[in-house]
Amino acid sequence: MKINNKFSKNFYLNIFISVLLLLSLILNIVFAFTRPVIKYKTDENIIFFGDSIIQGYDVNKFFPKRNVINKGVSGNKTEDLIERINKDVYEYNPSKVFILIGVNDMCHGIDKEDIILNIQTIINGIKINRSGARIYIESIYPINNKKLKDEKLEYAYDLKNSDIIDMNKKIKKLAEENQIVFVDVYDDLTDSKGDLKELYTKDGLHLNNLGYLKLTSLLKDYIEK
Repeated sequence: MKINNKFSKNFYLNIFISVLLLLSLILNIVFAFTRPVIKYKTDENIIFFGDSIIQGYDVNKFFPKRNVINKGVSGNKTEDLIERINKDVYEYNPSKVFILIGVNDMCHGIDKEDIILNIQTIINGIKINRSGARIYIESIYPINNKKLKDEKLEYAYDLKNSDIIDMNKKIKKLAEENQIVFVDVYDDLTDSKGDLKELYTKDGLHLNNLGYLKLTSLLKDYIEK
């Protein structure tokens, strides 16, 4: 029996093409599941790293034209930031990191020198692992004791603005020693008595929308630089 050469060639060509298509499909599936996840395509990843005061800051609303990422977690102390710095800072390869931390340490009676040592560890980690990132550390914000008691925020009852001012002096000195930017917003958030303005807070510790609007006006130049 005579075999049609043309039919034979087309038959094997079709098989070859089918095998190539199948291999291509398999490779695409494997690549889809194994390629690294790129969180952001831009070179500008600005991280806000801290506690509940950061967590409540709607950075996407206040900085709509910038790639700003909120990594605030309620209740966090300095030691908590150290524990999660890899997944919440390093993995984003940030261009800037804004740090606000310390008030929960103070609420728990942690020694100020220990707080400073932990903040130093955070700074060291960013400098070593993401040397291209600019580091900004904010002053701890003032509180309003009357509002704290009105809202029954008991865990913060022992906080005093005099202690916060002293802590901020230590943070400022630390920033200068490490040649990073200290962003002092404390005085801009206070009333004539030196307390956190009631207009800016919902409970004497955390900011409300007006407070975050004021904060945005204070941070805008640092974001834009």
